[in-house]
Amino acid sequence: MATEGIAWAIAAGGWVVALVEYLLGYRERRVQREDELLAQTLSYFDGGTQRRSIGLALVEGIWLRKKRQLDVVVPVLVNQMIYLLLSSDANDAVHEERNAIRLLFLLERTIPLTSDPGQHRPEILDALLRRYGEKSDRGVGLPKVTLKIWFERLGGDKETLEAEQEPGGDKRQGKCGGHNTYLRK
Repeated sequence: MATEGIAWAIAAGGWVVALVEYLLGYRERRVQREDELLAQTLSYFDGGTQRRSIGLALVEGIWLRKKRQLDVVVPVLVNQMIYLLLSSDANDAVHEERNAIRLLFLLERTIPLTSDPGQHRPEILDALLRRYGEKSDRGVGLPKVTLKIWFERLGGDKETLEAEQEPGGDKRQGKCGGHNTYLRK
């Protein structure tokens, strides 16, 4: 009888070990697949209007629900927004304008979910402020009213934006790179 009980205990122990190994392996494979999916998503932001649009759709559809990766995704979105506002050739202007608006909505939703929201918001505000004050062929040509709305929605100081309209209005100079000067008090 005792040997039979020992045999059952050993068998049960074997099953427990096998189950633990299975669960750990499953978790490891799931994390690996998620990392691969993240890398694939981010690769869509390497250039081109349609690739950017696909990347935005993947962020909207997948990564908003999986918030733990937003600390990786949001800086890429911030960089995309800065590029669209200040550097793009905007050959596909209408599509890039839509991508810019989608990016702004995404950033509005995702920045507060990152571990350091205060790091990203000033970068976007600076790009919006620069675009608002520049008359350049570079960058997506969003109307000033749209830039103003988003500057304020993302926490920008209205007085800073209005000062940008004054003659000689680049009020960013002399701030020692203090991006936080754009934020509402």
